Amino acid sequence: MKIKTVSTFYARMKGLLGTNYCQLDFDALHLLPCKGVHTYGMNYPLDIAFLDRRKVVLSTQRCVEPNRLCASPRGTHSVVERPTSPLPWLKAGDRLSLDAGEIAAIYYADQSEN
Repeated sequence: MKIKTVSTFYARMKGLLGTNYCQLDFDALHLLPCKGVHTYGMNYPLDIAFLDRRKVVLSTQRCVEPNRLCASPRGTHSVVERPTSPLPWLKAGDRLSLDAGEIAAIYYADQSEN
């Protein structure tokens, strides 16, 4: 999975707002740091994963429709979001490892899915 990390205030605030999901050159966006997200002004639904400081997934929300506020669990340090997709998504307990090229290695909590 190709994940683009954004860490400036403006880039985190904008997130995927105003993007065309068909023209993204990455699979998901990593907002670092980020304690929560909303979908106000979005034109499409999002899949969202809340991560702790170790990049372990605390919880996820699938197909969050536009104009919603997403509650984040205690301990959230960053968020990964993508346009909703039928492809598999992260689950609680999974851990991300991002390299310099922003390709994520995902260590699944349930190893049977590797």
